[in-house]
Amino acid sequence: MIKKIFLTAAASILPILGSCNSNPIVPPEDKPGRRDYTWTVDTLNMPMNWVTSVWGSSPQNLWAVGGGGTGYDRLQHYDGIKWSAYTKEWINIGGETLYGFSENDIWMGGSGGWGDGSAAAIWHYNGSKWSKNFIYKVEGARSSADVVDIWGDRPDDIYACGTIGYLIDGKDIWRGFVLYYDGSDWKEVIKADFNSQFVGIRKDIYNINFFPNNAYVFSYEPSYVSSDSDRFAFYQVSDRQLSQIYANIEKNITWASFNVIKGDLYFLIDKDAYLYRNKTFVKQFSVDKPNLWYLITGRNSKDIFLSMSDGLVHYDGTDFQYLYYFHVPYIHILSSILFEKDVFFGMIYGDKNLILHGKLKE
Repeated sequence: MIKKIFLTAAASILPILGSCNSNPIVPPEDKPGRRDYTWTVDTLNMPMNWVTSVWGSSPQNLWAVGGGGTGYDRLQHYDGIKWSAYTKEWINIGGETLYGFSENDIWMGGSGGWGDGSAAAIWHYNGSKWSKNFIYKVEGARSSADVVDIWGDRPDDIYACGTIGYLIDGKDIWRGFVLYYDGSDWKEVIKADFNSQFVGIRKDIYNINFFPNNAYVFSYEPSYVSSDSDRFAFYQVSDRQLSQIYANIEKNITWASFNVIKGDLYFLIDKDAYLYRNKTFVKQFSVDKPNLWYLITGRNSKDIFLSMSDGLVHYDGTDFQYLYYFHVPYIHILSSILFEKDVFFGMIYGDKNLILHGKLKE
């Protein structure tokens, strides 16, 4: 009886909902991002290290990490004024990635650290202390295992990916893996059965209605034949299965990457940016500048930043313009975090670790 009443009530609502479709709510169009930034560069004290990831809850509370150095300098903190090494705890993890939801809920992934190098590790920060949260170890792995990327929609819906290495018959064999956190525990979703290094993981809000429990993985797949045969591939991870949606060899494309921008997952393949719609890649734009270095990030479809080997370029939906030029060669941007008026980019230059900070003018 209750079910029948509910269905009748629902049916009576449908015509009303249908009548609203004649005047659908249209989201506001993205506005072109501003380009009037002032720029500063900070040098991090991280000897024997590369800053691989930056994340923060605000421009006055940022973290940066690298996989080298020591347990007292590989993790850096910014208070809005200066960067300093975090020394409250011994950070026994070769940190590769940072991701969080608030100043009291931050995740760090990397290798297991001293004594546990054959395992991948995930640490957590609760606002007062960093501590080991999860160790991922696979039997037979040699001393090479890393969580290299973490990303999530909510604190109880987080994915992580990485790579475990084996030495078999004198050859380096790599296996990518995906982990999932449901708010209580980390668990393995899948471990690839082919040569692969999973270096990035994201979700796509557009496809959540079609594939609610899925993520997308970017994989670099070394060849045993020739470096020209090294492969880049994207996979959809759904129901513990990997489905390839794109692959190409390094001989044909220079590089690839992806990132979520305002809920949309942008795939950057060679110099073309795509959205993945209905199992099809739909081109959004082509980068018309040389020297693309393949980091893509942004606030919306008309406020996108692209790393170049000679600087930082901005796309406003119409054209591409340099916001910042490097004055020396071989500076590489590896990570970023964006706020309403501030942008931060983690960079390496030789043995130096740098943070490029852009602030919109008042």
